[in-house]
Amino acid sequence: MIIMYVVGTVFVIFGGIFLLINLHFFRNGKVLNGKVIGIEKYLSRQSSTNNTRAKQVFYRPIVEYLFNGQTVKFASSFGSSAISHKIGQRVKLISLHKGAEYVRMNSKLLWLFPLIFFVLGCILSGVYLYNEESSNFKVGVLVLSFGLIFFGYQQLKRKNLLDAITDSLLKVDVLDDTELMEKEIFYSEAEVSKELAKTYKYSFWITVVFTMALAYGAHFFYGELKPKSLDYIDRVTSDPAAIVEIQSYISDKSLLGFIVCSIFAVLMLYSVFYQSRRR
Repeated sequence: MIIMYVVGTVFVIFGGIFLLINLHFFRNGKVLNGKVIGIEKYLSRQSSTNNTRAKQVFYRPIVEYLFNGQTVKFASSFGSSAISHKIGQRVKLISLHKGAEYVRMNSKLLWLFPLIFFVLGCILSGVYLYNEESSNFKVGVLVLSFGLIFFGYQQLKRKNLLDAITDSLLKVDVLDDTELMEKEIFYSEAEVSKELAKTYKYSFWITVVFTMALAYGAHFFYGELKPKSLDYIDRVTSDPAAIVEIQSYISDKSLLGFIVCSIFAVLMLYSVFYQSRRR
C-alpha cells in the first residue's frame, strides 16, 4: 500500500504550499476593505475520459478596493460552481506592499481547503508508516521523500523558477475597463437571481437523485460488510483513533464501498441543503 503514502505525501506538499502562502500574506500584508461589484461567470476546462476537454461553469467575485489611493478591480483567484457572494457585499482583503495585484480575500476557505489536504495527507502517510513493520523501510521511505523534495526545491531554485512560481501564486488578475467588458459579469442581484434560478432548476434535482443513490449504496454495502468490519466501524465510532488500523480491513471491498458512498452522500446532502436555500 505504498501508494497510500505517495498520495499522502502529495497532499501534504500541496496543502503545505498554500498554507505557507497564507502565512506569508498574514505576516507581511495589511488588512484592507473591499467591495464585491460583480460576479463573473466563466468556463473552466477539465479533462474527460475520452481525452477531450470538458467545460464546467464556475463563478467568482469581482472585487474593488483602494491601493495607494487608486481604485483597483480584480478577480478572485478561486472560483466555484456556486455563487457565494452578493453584489455590494463588503469583504476584508489582505494586501502586500509589492503591488496592487498582490492581494487576496480574507476568507476562511483559503485556510480550510489546504488544511484539509494537509491533514488528510498526514493521516494517509501516518497510517502507512504505522502499519509498516520494517523500521529500516520506514526510514528509507522518509529519507527518499525528503531527498526528492529537497532535490526538486534545489532544481527550481537553480533554474530561477522558484521565485517565478511563488510570485505567480501570490498574484490575482487585476482588470481594467476593457478586460471587464470582455467578461460575462453580473452587476446586479436581479441578474444573479436569474442566473441562480436557471442554474438550480435542473442541478437541484440531479443532486437529490445522486444523494439518494449514494445513500442507497452506503446502505447496500453496509449490509454486505464482514463481521470484523462491522466491529471495526463500531470501534471507530467510539474511539476515532482506531482509524489508523484501517489498512488491516482494507481487503473488505464492501468496507471501501461503504466509506466512499457515506462520505460523498454527506457532501451531496450538504449540497442539497445549500441549493434549497439558494433557490
